[in-house]
Amino acid sequence: MSKKYWKQFYKNKHILQPSSFAIFCLNFIPKSSKIVELGCGNGRDAFFFANKGYKITGVDFATQPKQKENINFIKYDIIKYLNNTVNIFDIIYTRFFLHSINDNKIDKLLKWSKKLFLAEFRTKGDIPILYKNHYRNKIDGNAFLTKMIKNNFTIIYYSKSRNVAKFKEENPEIIRIIARK
Repeated sequence: MSKKYWKQFYKNKHILQPSSFAIFCLNFIPKSSKIVELGCGNGRDAFFFANKGYKITGVDFATQPKQKENINFIKYDIIKYLNNTVNIFDIIYTRFFLHSINDNKIDKLLKWSKKLFLAEFRTKGDIPILYKNHYRNKIDGNAFLTKMIKNNFTIIYYSKSRNVAKFKEENPEIIRIIARK
């Protein structure tokens, strides 16, 4: 993963619509939840959750969105954040981030998680059409489920499919997972 790449990517990207995954997750998030979005990018999903009344912290080394009520944006390397921060959050939300880190970092994240874990990420077998110039850890779904169970998660929802995260001419194969510790 190239920090320079992502800083440049988000410098001019100001997507205001929430992702389909954020909309999907609303059915699983209790109203009084404190959410941390890891890899929040330009903050579009964080703003969506804040507008729904949730308290949310967005963490990303490339983030530059403006502050808003109910949102705290932290410009920080996410793995360093996990190493240096006590988890006070009810929910970890991450979209298109897990496939940007290696398996050891994913293990740290799963250990750091305390309650509800919501993630969407690219899978093994996905072939990117757009934005090919950066690292992608294409994750094997079965191995990931095994890893979650070993980390004491109960799987609430799991799907592996296309047609849920289309962007321009790209239709990636992704996994959506909702799990509770």
